[in-house]
Amino acid sequence: MRHLVNCVLISSVSLLMGACTRIGALCSDGTTTTETGPDACSLQGGIDQWQTEPTTFFWVFLLIMTAMLIIAQRAD
Repeated sequence: MRHLVNCVLISSVSLLMGACTRIGALCSDGTTTTETGPDACSLQGGIDQWQTEPTTFFWVFLLIMTAMLIIAQRAD
């Protein structure tokens, strides 16, 4: 059972990496915007960094994985 849980956890890392939603951007000139499109900071020198937050999917997935780990620990 533990091997199965480990395999599921390892293979799901890529899902978690993409489980964020853009909520805005930090522009190259230091200003921020709530725009989320590719030209969000076009007048401010471009996008320096996207601002993101975890999606609901992320939290549900994390809860399920935690439950699986607890079940696997109790099964041993």
